Amino acid sequence: MYQKENNYAFIDGQNLNLGIKNLGWNLDFRRFRIYLKQKYKVVVAYYFIGYMPENQDLYSALQKCGYNQRDFPAALLRGYVPWYTIVMADHIKI
Repeated sequence: MYQKENNYAFIDGQNLNLGIKNLGWNLDFRRFRIYLKQKYKVVVAYYFIGYMPENQDLYSALQKCGYNQRDFPAALLRGYVPWYTIVMADHIKI
């Protein structure tokens, strides 16, 4: 019997971006989302990124590519609070 996989991806946008740039590559977000879906059966992909008003075009593009975006004020992230701590607090409703 085939069992449907129900995988979620939690992507740290800053680390992904720096890693790709360090390799001298450019990432096609749409193709990457399709790859996650086909290869790993990812049904929901969360893309975590610091929010800066001047990057609104990027945020819109990510949503069009199928990412569920979670953004946080960039100043909050500069305080060295790991994004996953914020996510856990959000889900636990502290």
